[in-house]
Amino acid sequence: MDMRISNKGFSLLEMCVVLFVISVFMMLLPTNIHSLETEYYAFVDKYLYLQSTAMKQATSISFEEYNVRFNQKGNVNQAKTIYFKNERTIIVELGGGRLAIQ
Repeated sequence: MDMRISNKGFSLLEMCVVLFVISVFMMLLPTNIHSLETEYYAFVDKYLYLQSTAMKQATSISFEEYNVRFNQKGNVNQAKTIYFKNERTIIVELGGGRLAIQ
C-alpha cells in the first residue's frame, strides 16, 4: 500500500508553536481593563451586604470607606453622592438607604 503525504495542512508541532505564541501575547496584554467597573460593583455589593447585616443583627454598622452608617433598620444617617472613576454616580437616599444609580 502506498501512502500519500499531503502538504495542504499544518503539522501538530506548527499548531502548538502558534498557539504558544498567541498565549504569550495574550498574557502580556494589560489585565486591568475592567478594574474601574470592579470598584463600582464592589461598592454596591458591600453596601447591600452591610445594610442587610445591620437589619439582621439589629445593630448599627458603618461602611468606613465611604463614611456611610446604617442603623438597625437599614436606614442611612445622611444622604450622599458618590462618584466613581468610570463616570458612574451613585446617590444614597436618606431614609430607606436606597441607591439611585446614574
